[in-house]
Amino acid sequence: MDNLSNKILQSDIIKIKDKLPEIFTKRKINDSSTQDSFAFLAYSLSKYFDEPIDDVIEYITEGSHDNNIDACCIKDDAGEDIEVHIFQSKYKSLDNLNKTITTNEIRLFLDSVKKIFIDNDSNNLTVNTYLKDVISTYNEVLKGENISSIKLYINSYRDKYIK
Repeated sequence: MDNLSNKILQSDIIKIKDKLPEIFTKRKINDSSTQDSFAFLAYSLSKYFDEPIDDVIEYITEGSHDNNIDACCIKDDAGEDIEVHIFQSKYKSLDNLNKTITTNEIRLFLDSVKKIFIDNDSNNLTVNTYLKDVISTYNEVLKGENISSIKLYINSYRDKYIK
């Protein structure tokens, strides 16, 4: 990402953050670096799904007890088969230089995906409200629909201009 693209992304993230104070309050996201991370994930989801920020917020499960699943979207676009999109995301900026996706976090992400979405065994997991809602929706979908695919995404950003 060149310097101009980086500045545009940073500007977009600031604009998104400015739209989300009620969401941050509701989800108890108080520190700036976590708000940046949340806004980056919302931005990424919005671009990926070509949907407005307000619509993709409901996909975000990021936070305490998210089991390394930062977002999940269950799509029934074709009206027949269902696609499940599951995201792990990291945003690295001057405020949170230690943010990166480690091998262990990827393993934990894959373990959680397997346990929740493949084995359908989330009973012994501590999950936040947002992930609990996703699991509930997923279990309802499993009762009468065909899951055509489960797609996993690693979403990461690091400002390469950080010195």
